[in-house]
Amino acid sequence: MSIGWFKKWRIESTTKEIISGIIQEVETILRNNPGLTLEESLKLVDKQRNMFFPDEENIKSDLYSLFGMMVYKVYRCKRASDMDSCGQEQAELVLQIAYDYLNIVCSKTNSDFKKLESEATNCTKMETRPGDRVTGCVVKGSSGFSERGMDALIDIYTDQQTGLMWTRNGNITGEYMTWEKAMAWVKSLEYCGYCDWRLPTIEEFKTFAKQGGVQPYRWFNTNKFNGVEASWYWSSSADCENDASCLDMLDGIVYTREKTYDYYVWPVRSGQ
Repeated sequence: MSIGWFKKWRIESTTKEIISGIIQEVETILRNNPGLTLEESLKLVDKQRNMFFPDEENIKSDLYSLFGMMVYKVYRCKRASDMDSCGQEQAELVLQIAYDYLNIVCSKTNSDFKKLESEATNCTKMETRPGDRVTGCVVKGSSGFSERGMDALIDIYTDQQTGLMWTRNGNITGEYMTWEKAMAWVKSLEYCGYCDWRLPTIEEFKTFAKQGGVQPYRWFNTNKFNGVEASWYWSSSADCENDASCLDMLDGIVYTREKTYDYYVWPVRSGQ
């Protein structure tokens, strides 16, 4: 029996969340243990998760087998109430999503996440094809990974209506700052292989925040964004020599404030 479109969407969504979690753990381990290979870091993540999988000891230790096993193992745990979660069709779909992700990563990093981080550090833009989206420093093809404008993995959200790319972290600076400092900080930002970040215009910010309804910060923090503050954020729109527009993510209202005030920063880039 073939998988219906809704169930397929649910399987894909769950699998993408699982991959995101695993990759974040792997990247943390690689940063703390620069001598490890990707395979070794995956084994360490698997050990830390302390989850048993039937016949796990008989599964090959190559990159694809390790990653596929981990993704499917967590999927089975998350979907324990789904009697079909161990069925062949679901297993094949979950593994295909995992393998598709690895195909993309390995083509860019030669099975080594540290080279991916090096690309970002050196601010080397990755080659993309029309229809591609870039997420978490990984080029992702337009087929197989789409979720109403929400990219599959981590770090970057591409708004398919505007083409703008936003960081998923709504407080990437970890602090608030004056308008002048915010403009300079964003201009110098190198993140996920891009070095052309900027502050959004107030119109761009209003359009972006509008999808969050009456309390944007709450909606964003529960829809694959994080660190979004219920407070004011600077835009690049200067109303006069001393004032600029800002947007309150508590309620989505636009204000004009003196540039010397300290507010939060949310980087954006044009995405072309």
